[in-house]
Amino acid sequence: MRSSKLLLAVVVTFLAVFSTPRVAAGQGGTIRGRVVDSTGAPIGQAVVVLDPGGQRATTRDNGEYTIPQVAPGTYTVRLRRLGYAAPSATVVVANARTVEQGFVVRRAAISLAEVVIGSRARHTAAEELAVPVDVFTS
Repeated sequence: MRSSKLLLAVVVTFLAVFSTPRVAAGQGGTIRGRVVDSTGAPIGQAVVVLDPGGQRATTRDNGEYTIPQVAPGTYTVRLRRLGYAAPSATVVVANARTVEQGFVVRRAAISLAEVVIGSRARHTAAEELAVPVDVFTS
């Protein structure tokens, strides 16, 4: 009876000493914030990415995002949304802490390269093409 109590005490002490630091270390920190435009309107479907690490979140329709379980350290938070300038910010995450990082973004014009399809496309030399090409004139 006495040896079983001693064994139970040893097991409880072992679990308390060795499992608690791993649980605390596994929690990490949290980065959250809100993305709005210059008028204060929320920006939904923007992608927020941590560098290094690549953890990411997508903003909800109200512009809010949350990235949980971020290991302690310094990160660059980058925002990507088509039609808006791509801002970034540096944050320091501590274990079991929440860091607030919001963004106010401005619209940016999207420039696309010209794509020409069909007979008016600029032709390359026949040797540079991946497949054989026959050219028929009128």
